[in-house]
Amino acid sequence: MIRYLRQACVVFLFCVAYLVGTSAVAAQLTHHDIEAKFDPGTRLFNVTQRISVTDQSEITFRLADWLTIVSATVGSEVLTPRHQSDVWQISLPARSANQLTLVLAGQVPALPPKDKRRGAQGALAGPEGSYLPGYAAWVADTGEDWVNFRLRVEVSGNQRAVATGRLIDEKQDGETYRASFEADYPSELPSLFVGPYSVREQRFGKTRLRTYFHPDIAPLAGTYLSTAMQYIERYSNQIGTYPFDDFHIVSAPLPVGLGFPNLTYVGRMIVPLPFMRGQSLAHEILHNWWGNGVVADYSRGNWSEGLTTYMADYGLAATQGPAPAREMRLGWLRDYAALPAARDQPVIAFTSKTHQASQVIGYNKVAFIFHMLRSELGEKPFAQGLKLFWTNNKFKVAGWEQIRAAFEQAAGRDLRWFFRQWLSRPGAPRIHIEKHSLSKAGAVAVTLRQDDPTYRLSVNVDVETTEGRNRHRVRLETKRKTVELPVDGKLLRVSIDPGFDLFRRLLTGESPPILRDVTLAGEVTTFVLSSDSTFRAAAKVLIRRLLREAQVISANKPTNQYAPVMGPTLVMGPTLVIGPMDRIAAFLASIQKGGVPEDVKAGTAAAWVIRTADGHPVLFVRADSPQSVEDVAGPLPHYGRQSYLSFDGHQATRKGIWPTESSPMSIHFN
Repeated sequence: MIRYLRQACVVFLFCVAYLVGTSAVAAQLTHHDIEAKFDPGTRLFNVTQRISVTDQSEITFRLADWLTIVSATVGSEVLTPRHQSDVWQISLPARSANQLTLVLAGQVPALPPKDKRRGAQGALAGPEGSYLPGYAAWVADTGEDWVNFRLRVEVSGNQRAVATGRLIDEKQDGETYRASFEADYPSELPSLFVGPYSVREQRFGKTRLRTYFHPDIAPLAGTYLSTAMQYIERYSNQIGTYPFDDFHIVSAPLPVGLGFPNLTYVGRMIVPLPFMRGQSLAHEILHNWWGNGVVADYSRGNWSEGLTTYMADYGLAATQGPAPAREMRLGWLRDYAALPAARDQPVIAFTSKTHQASQVIGYNKVAFIFHMLRSELGEKPFAQGLKLFWTNNKFKVAGWEQIRAAFEQAAGRDLRWFFRQWLSRPGAPRIHIEKHSLSKAGAVAVTLRQDDPTYRLSVNVDVETTEGRNRHRVRLETKRKTVELPVDGKLLRVSIDPGFDLFRRLLTGESPPILRDVTLAGEVTTFVLSSDSTFRAAAKVLIRRLLREAQVISANKPTNQYAPVMGPTLVMGPTLVIGPMDRIAAFLASIQKGGVPEDVKAGTAAAWVIRTADGHPVLFVRADSPQSVEDVAGPLPHYGRQSYLSFDGHQATRKGIWPTESSPMSIHFN
């Protein structure tokens, strides 16, 4: 899911740093009084913005390039704005307090055609809906982390408007809709959304829950409202009271899933999908605590995406039982195994998701760090630490230092070593079973070894016998350690980290090939095994979608790039092969035995990954026609954790992960 989460802190050159307690902050905040009039039919937009300014001789702000400053005044005095690119400056009268009034006008950029909307940025407007996020500077943005605001909006054309902030009042007068929104608490500048919405409302205590859905998906409102209520109750119990008065779920004409304070903005085509209300909705609701209620200090790393992933995505998996939770942890480790070393980075370097590689670190690894912290501290101190972090930092900018302080307070011990080893260095430990032996005293001795650099780890070791299974927690703080573990009954197996509870590098045999072994690679050789121009054009689109982060290289001269070339010597690294069944079967036969797997022979298209004898991952995309290639270009990039898939049109009908070999982290005894 894509997320707008205080991008101002990253982009703006004039961000302010830490703010203190909520009551003290409120007294310092700049107040923005905004009146907006918008006609969705013509996309004409008019804004009057009043900014309270204290002890400043000059004000600097960003403004969208489609807006014109009609006038800038303080009282009756007309001021002259100056600008370079989208940054404006205005000199203010020499007095301690001023109220700058800006009158702005412009035409919001048009919403692109449906096939051009993926990745669209900035403010956009059209009959299906209009999108004016705060970061798009549709009002003068002074670059502060927190402000107060009051927004009065008037929309013509029988459409409804919703914004971040508390809904104060609203009125429908013929074909004109008016509403007021307010944030008298620390907030970012308002984000505004307009569309032909059907509105449903439900109350949860003092919280107003609303859906703003397009008419065709309006019947889903009841389910979404009840599900949102359950998530708000869940996280209120785990963290603290929901920090806003409203929560709105708004359907979008864009193919997005975006989170804002007290609001989530979701593509209308995504809303009906089960994963949206079953997982993604929880993620976006939780961001009202982590990311919007407490804002990450981006200069020291963004912790909010990983903590939200752990408590929402992983938390929901854990409620289904140990197996789904283990599978998610293993999925995170598989993703990391597919990440090239050159693209690894320390956790504190992560600010926002810009590509799959950054998601592996900022979402998955950070979530895993919280999982290991929970194991290190125990359930009660971990739960207390979360609540303390929230209580101490509500409506503040906070970083990893504040997280550490909260958990140290809850646990009553120094945790600097834990956060230092997991946040400041890239990489992950690699653990091996160096040797093992049985003693006459009825014990098994196992020597564990970790590669450099060493970590302080608590490793789960399971001893399985005919009498049952016993778990031992082994502290591994040096390069190697030998432990003797008691054996009760006939020894069957010893397993190291069988639940994948440590963030570590998987060993060969633990990680089967998956699509991300190729799609995350830095350089990928591509083959399109067809001379048909329409097929080649569709394949180019698919390559850009799959390998948007990678450097795509051809195996031979550009003029011959699409000729049916085969041969094992051409697979010298991560490789992508696209073509019809017969060409792919011939290519595959030239690099390994076994032929096309049965799992991918059915359907209009399929994708699967193999590893050559030299260990190079090869991703095959079998497509029967140019249309089949086009059909999978949209969904295929979302299945990076799979080893194989079959498609009928756009629909994935079969998927899975190749079975692993016998794990090198287990010792089997006769």
